Amino acid sequence: MAAWGRISIRTTYSCFRARDGGDGHDGVAIAACTTYSIGFRAPSAQELGTAFLDWLRDRIALDGRYRDPGLAPARAPARIACALSDYAVSALSELAWDDRAVARFVGAYLTEPKPALAFSPPRRALGRRAFTARAARRGVRLDSRTQLLYDARNLFINGDVLDRPSRGWAAIRRLANARQLPADDVDAGVANLLYPWYRDGFVHLD
Repeated sequence: MAAWGRISIRTTYSCFRARDGGDGHDGVAIAACTTYSIGFRAPSAQELGTAFLDWLRDRIALDGRYRDPGLAPARAPARIACALSDYAVSALSELAWDDRAVARFVGAYLTEPKPALAFSPPRRALGRRAFTARAARRGVRLDSRTQLLYDARNLFINGDVLDRPSRGWAAIRRLANARQLPADDVDAGVANLLYPWYRDGFVHLD
């Protein structure tokens, strides 16, 4: 789910009465009943910032290296040299990001699978041509564990970030929203996008 927040689903059958205010977690059972609480990712600002910096770490390339060729013997060897501190300030001031980088991080963050989750590729995967023909006859569906999201310029699937495709964009959006794509919506361009996901176990043939 792309939403950040929490909802509650209650199986009440006239057995649960929420108190005034409508909070599904605050009520009185008046008979045997079951309550379900489904939580969606609702990160704190600290969690979001930490995750962003971790994501940014693999996407930065700072040039240069600290050098001190004329360094004289230190009178106070435990004191950090001002030149080193100044260099660190200068080097780290080169760190920068823009709205596009943040948008790509958010999509990757929301779709990143949990560490213990594993996908199951097909045991005997079809070749690209056979897959295209089968998908055009039967359609495809997302694996139940797959998270496929998009924004105006990017496509996100299970932590991977892709640029908006030049072909098949409308069909991929329909797949993301409905979690399945009928055969009539699968053409060669769409199948070309889907095939690597099929090989990874992210998408299955119907």
